[in-house]
Amino acid sequence: MNTEIEIFPFLIGRNYDIDYRVIVTPDFISRANNTYLLSEATGDLNLTESNYLLSREVYQKKSESFTIFFQVKKIEKVLIDSINPEKYLSLSKEYNDIFLVDKYGREINLVEGFVVKSISLDNFNVTARLFEEIHHTLVDRFKLFWEGDTQTKIIDSRTYIESDFDDNLIIQKIEPLDLRTQDENSQAFPKALHKLISSKLIYFLIGVISFFFLIQYLHNISLKHNSLTQSLLLKSDSNSEKIKFKNEVTMIENKIYISSFNINRDVNQSRFVFNLDGTKKNALLQFGLPDLLFGRIVNDFYSIKISADKKTLWAGECSYHQDNQIIEVLLDVPEKKILILEVTSSGKNESNLFFTKAEIR
Repeated sequence: MNTEIEIFPFLIGRNYDIDYRVIVTPDFISRANNTYLLSEATGDLNLTESNYLLSREVYQKKSESFTIFFQVKKIEKVLIDSINPEKYLSLSKEYNDIFLVDKYGREINLVEGFVVKSISLDNFNVTARLFEEIHHTLVDRFKLFWEGDTQTKIIDSRTYIESDFDDNLIIQKIEPLDLRTQDENSQAFPKALHKLISSKLIYFLIGVISFFFLIQYLHNISLKHNSLTQSLLLKSDSNSEKIKFKNEVTMIENKIYISSFNINRDVNQSRFVFNLDGTKKNALLQFGLPDLLFGRIVNDFYSIKISADKKTLWAGECSYHQDNQIIEVLLDVPEKKILILEVTSSGKNESNLFFTKAEIR
């Protein structure tokens, strides 16, 4: 017997400049401000074989639970050739003859699929024909995203009549994403606060004094690691209003750090030029994003490029995903006169980028 099922297409990807984000989201997920769950549920997964479909259940306590069906695939460059091949060729020096790449020469993956407002769909069949129709629905939106329209599109549902065809995809279930315990943990904060207030004053004072000495100790250590100071910044060549030189305490991956400077969260394609005297051998840089409160999940990221005397020394991204929340790099800078930090973000980040080590030695 054929069954009608309501499905909601979605799409996640990146373009030449901007990191991975949700490009198309179902309307009911957007209304609940849960679009980020699509990234969390589908991130860090390998490419999917063409005859397979991944399935993941997402359980929530306060919002409606649902099931995601999706594939992770590379994008062939012929898709963009149909838009503006001259633009793409001029942008990418590391041009890939088959697959689309970003500005660092890395191949771009797409996560595309659909959401169903149900859980435990054990006998649910999805045909290759249906998934190809969804792909064609989403591909036009990706073309606009590639051309610079980065606004997330909210899409309504469509009706799928489930039937038993010979081209059914093989559905592979992965571990469910259960957020119900996170909701309970967030409610535990008022109880913990009440317990702290009811504690004896002496324990509170001991904690404050211990924390003061710890901060003083970390501050002394930070002075040894931070020789890239404001006096070395060439203001005429830098976006100086986007950088703040100040020792600030920040928590990253549950450890306390003291930063020497931080870069404003609204930074976008900015550069910061530091003067070197040509006598140093190495530059040790450590930078990261502060921990989020009470289990919050965001998609903040910064693209960072470090160069000296027109030579790229390191390039990558700092984000809350893929163990990139804090990064430390040791660079060779013998006889270098100029050190340049180029930083790009979406302009929608919630946290500044903190440099906890900036040592030239």
